[in-house]
Amino acid sequence: MRRRVAAIVAGLALATPASADAAWRPLQTEGRAPAARFDHGLAATGTRSVYLFGGQRGSRSLGDLWRLDPRARRWRRLRPPGIRPEPRFGHNLLAEPGGTLLLFGGQAGSRFFGDIWRYDPAANAWTRLAPGPGPEPRYGAGAALDAAGALWITHGFTTDGRFDDTWALAGGQLADRSAAGPRPLRRCLIQAAHAAGGLFVFGGQSDPAPYRDDLWRFDTATAEWRELRPARRPSRRNRYAAAQTTDEWFIHGGAGPRGELRDLWRYHFATGAVRRLGGRGPAARSGHALAVAGSRLVLFGGATDGRERRDTWIRGL
Repeated sequence: MRRRVAAIVAGLALATPASADAAWRPLQTEGRAPAARFDHGLAATGTRSVYLFGGQRGSRSLGDLWRLDPRARRWRRLRPPGIRPEPRFGHNLLAEPGGTLLLFGGQAGSRFFGDIWRYDPAANAWTRLAPGPGPEPRYGAGAALDAAGALWITHGFTTDGRFDDTWALAGGQLADRSAAGPRPLRRCLIQAAHAAGGLFVFGGQSDPAPYRDDLWRFDTATAEWRELRPARRPSRRNRYAAAQTTDEWFIHGGAGPRGELRDLWRYHFATGAVRRLGGRGPAARSGHALAVAGSRLVLFGGATDGRERRDTWIRGL
């Protein structure tokens, strides 16, 4: 009886308006949950479906797939039959408008990936896409989907160096859309967002500076980069977590010059306004992942001082 009452209370808490829920709180899940990890992918296809794939634990690359139902407070491991992506970390995982997932790139040991996969939750199946020649294999790239569902990929890293190219996957074909003019310095360990015809990237790691705080916008129509200079912005960092809505981009934590961070920032695409959001929430960390599930942010894992984490947090928008 107590469990039933607790479940009802938990459900009511998750159903409250976002304005009453704009604070971090740990999500205590029941049953089995993903192992601790960092550099994994997280993407939400709705309010009750947050997917996690891969990551790294110690020196081991992971290839497991999980689904979280935040309302039921339960993780479930998925075991798709047939072909599937090899274990990896530092990849990009994105939710497509139709409810499927796209996965790009990553690393496992000394091997880098440049493959693109689609996961269909309805069929519980992975399909490897074959769009022709594309970006070189890489880890720590920025990737985002535009309103039409095209996949944009930019920057990243291999042991041969960092990249500053930009690619688009649309209509089943990959195209090199790299700017002919100035572009952001070669870098990796970044996230990207897409809104109103622009691809946004922030910070990351470069050869001249391991922690950066510059913000750029790539016009996908003209293939031109422009540095944005808001009056306020997050401090220098790489390996942060990020997720977006149609109007806003959220950036949390990461690694900075003085150690790992725990702050949360919100960037408004249309106005360029940047605001730091209050509340302490999750411990400082890097290599974690963030997703927007309906009117809430969902955060999982990461590492603090080299120790992998497996906690799940939520916060209203």
